[in-house]
Amino acid sequence: MNPINPVRPSPIAGSWYSSNADQLREEIEGYLSSATNPELNGQLVGLIAPHAGYFYSGKTAGYAYQTIIGSTFDLCVVVSPLHAYLPYALLTTAHKVYATPLGQVEVEQELLTELNLRMEDANLPTAQPLANDKEHSLEIQLPFLQAALVKPFRVLPLMVRSSDPGYLSKTASILADLIRGKKVLLIASTDLSHFNDEATAIALDQVMLKRMT
Repeated sequence: MNPINPVRPSPIAGSWYSSNADQLREEIEGYLSSATNPELNGQLVGLIAPHAGYFYSGKTAGYAYQTIIGSTFDLCVVVSPLHAYLPYALLTTAHKVYATPLGQVEVEQELLTELNLRMEDANLPTAQPLANDKEHSLEIQLPFLQAALVKPFRVLPLMVRSSDPGYLSKTASILADLIRGKKVLLIASTDLSHFNDEATAIALDQVMLKRMT
């Protein structure tokens, strides 16, 4: 059995976004500089950002990440789907580091271990480690974070397959308890909808926003 490489090399650099560090940074900085947002009241704790290739989603993602330019966070919790089928409710990476053309991002191992211990105590399915995954929706958030934040950060990667509200609510409560008091940014990676017409998409967006607030 081959040992797991501690560094997860990017399977999507060169296709979903540029594999050239200078080109990638220039592209992301262009998205960030072209985005304008109203002044936010209060402390920003989370973002929603899309996860298509940057050609399609970069401009929209720029509006999300423009709000954190120059910020610092000790930890970024990135929650994404897992598009491949695996019979688990929740997954995480088996690697210790994510690599992108802009550098490496360390995985928060201690908090991940504690999350699984508390989920186990609550009789909830834990986050299963996944090696050599091809999942784009989580990784594609990392270069934007690397470009927007001024200091290195660690990532807690969570890939969700369960759609059970009870399980997700309990998991979220455990996670919230673990990160309370820490300087943490939560990123929800979602395209929301691909195929709806504009009016339907806007109506569904309002339903989502109402539930969030």
